[in-house]
Amino acid sequence: MTQRESKKICKLIVRQLPPTLTEDAFLSTLPPNTLTNSIDFYYYTLGKFSEKRPINSTAYLHFKTEELAKEFTSIYQGHVFINSKGKETRASVDVAPFQKIPRANKKRTDSKENTIDQDPSFLEFVESLNVPQVFLPSAEEQLDKRLAEQAASGITSDTPIITPLIAYVRLRKSNRGKGMPSKIAILKRDGKKERRQRKEKGPKGEKKEDKPLDPNKKKNRRRDREDRKKKKREAEKEGAVEGEANNAASSTDPSAQAGNVCNPPQKREAEKEGAVEGEANNAASSTDPSAQAGNVCNPPQKRE
Repeated sequence: MTQRESKKICKLIVRQLPPTLTEDAFLSTLPPNTLTNSIDFYYYTLGKFSEKRPINSTAYLHFKTEELAKEFTSIYQGHVFINSKGKETRASVDVAPFQKIPRANKKRTDSKENTIDQDPSFLEFVESLNVPQVFLPSAEEQLDKRLAEQAASGITSDTPIITPLIAYVRLRKSNRGKGMPSKIAILKRDGKKERRQRKEKGPKGEKKEDKPLDPNKKKNRRRDREDRKKKKREAEKEGAVEGEANNAASSTDPSAQAGNVCNPPQKREAEKEGAVEGEANNAASSTDPSAQAGNVCNPPQKRE
């Protein structure tokens, strides 16, 4: 297919087909000779029946020419399908959004087929089969050879064989009672040493200064706490004594008991001194009607 032919609209999609419509039933509804003469590719997807949300079937048809596709659209557009319950369904023919079709399955020929006789790795394998195999000596021959070597070096069969592991175990047993530390003890000792060094170092790796321990630190705290309590009790007692003295003084002073807004305490002495003069003035002002109207907030000094 050339680029010019690929631009033609030759592939159609048939929608709104009944969900239960099979592929053979759909092909039987096509116009005669359409499948053999006009269509070169088709693909059918069966729908799914559901009372709530059914899925309709869909068919993809690719025609040989654009004129055949237009002719099929004019004939099959609105084709009516009637189910067993009498419900009608009309098919909808539209242009497929993707016009290309799958490629035809072409047989690929292998270039290396029937060429194994010319393969170098296979020829090398065939040659190796013709070479006689060399087998290793048997176990008995190897044992006799080993015993002969040991006899030549002065080692008899009764001499025990000491491996490095056996030598290490024997050394551990011989040094067990001589204060030789075990591996676990060495690891514990190293761990304690690392923790001690980590505590001595500050957040930046600096070594902290050792502060001298004060044995009397707890005693001093207890003494300071008792002193604070004692001072608090003494302050409460002094406040109580002052409060009692003030109450006694205020109980003996009648002027302090009777509160007068317009006669503050600092003016009481002046009132006592002018009490005598006030009596004389009252006698003189008895004839004056304006002086008879007493005013609480007008002391005798201000009247004159």
